[in-house]
Amino acid sequence: MTNTTTVMIHVDALRHDYVTAEDMPFLHSLAQQGVSGSIIPPFGFEPDGAYFTGRTPEEYEGGVHFVFSPDTTPYRFARFLPDWFDRLGPYVSYAFRHYIVEPFIRRFAAHDRVRVQSYIGRIPFRQLPFFDLGDKEYAYEEGAFNGYPTLFDLLKKAGVDCFYHGAPQWPVRMGAVTERVLREYKGDEPFLFLFCGDLDVVGHKAGPDSAERRVVSRQVDEGLRRIHEHLESFGGAVEWLIFGDHGMAEVTQGVDVGAALKSLPVKQGKDYACFLDSTFARFWFFNDHAREVIEPVVRALPGGTVISDQDQADYEIRYKTRKFGDLVFWVDEGAEVHPDYWHFRGMKKGMHGYREEVRDNHAAFICTGADATGCGALASPVIMQDLFATAVAMLNLEKPEGSGGTPLWKKA
Repeated sequence: MTNTTTVMIHVDALRHDYVTAEDMPFLHSLAQQGVSGSIIPPFGFEPDGAYFTGRTPEEYEGGVHFVFSPDTTPYRFARFLPDWFDRLGPYVSYAFRHYIVEPFIRRFAAHDRVRVQSYIGRIPFRQLPFFDLGDKEYAYEEGAFNGYPTLFDLLKKAGVDCFYHGAPQWPVRMGAVTERVLREYKGDEPFLFLFCGDLDVVGHKAGPDSAERRVVSRQVDEGLRRIHEHLESFGGAVEWLIFGDHGMAEVTQGVDVGAALKSLPVKQGKDYACFLDSTFARFWFFNDHAREVIEPVVRALPGGTVISDQDQADYEIRYKTRKFGDLVFWVDEGAEVHPDYWHFRGMKKGMHGYREEVRDNHAAFICTGADATGCGALASPVIMQDLFATAVAMLNLEKPEGSGGTPLWKKA
């Protein structure tokens, strides 16, 4: 094989300062060869649309896993489940959902991604029928990310084959990723997209500055080194674009939004719906009274603020629909909505999904290749759309009109 192989690797929660000679020696050495630096994630938890299309959240209509969409929800059956199921203890509640409700979803859901991503966390059953997945298509499928041309669309148009390993179709722990690449990649596809999720898991559980996180960093680094060695064994040049989608901040306080709502003279599921994300509390109002009662209480909560019109402009989240919320409470750095609808026991020790100015929410990137050689570390953070522009340039594809971003080496 004599042609160039381009590798794009999404390392979930690769924080801006994780790549050190001690913790990640392979990535650290790789960074010396090209251009490296930090990335400001876009709004929310789901940035894939930014690096796959070069668009903003308000364009690809992304940022959160669950959106308000009662007309398309696959969870209508939940309205038949008694309310007392939501009051089960955490272990019983988890078991009931994991062993009964989620298998039911996998068995009867009409959409493949709903079947694969069947986890519903602790969303109250009376509220579940209001929600749907924010992304119904896989990244490489037609129509993904609000129909904007994706990197995979451009690859198909150019006739470039891709080796893909990502969530939720494949297990994304580093060991599984490494073993599949070593077992199945034979040098035939000139582009690989890989996803590794280990650092996100350990960052939430043990904290971003923990000894456990550092151990996992070394394991991830070793897996990437083995993949690098395997790809180079085919004899051609290998270009790398390795990046995190966000960082991880230490959690220092919880904000109990649910407790503030309990005594109010309005009822969830009848007067309003809410979704308690880890760093957001999102509300939809079904009547004026509900908003009049809830909004002042939410605005008075310590540890966060309500997203303003100016915030929507600044963070490019001027959504055209109600899917993301009529009112959104956003916690401050180090805070977490707790309890939330994702977790069953205790606060997490690390979290992401904070405002752009929170430094520990920033991710790291490393890019190597002919154009990036010797560019060094960038002094200022880049935006996620720059990754799209970089991948397009590395693959010699035509950048779609209207997409954002600049190749990373042009920022050196």
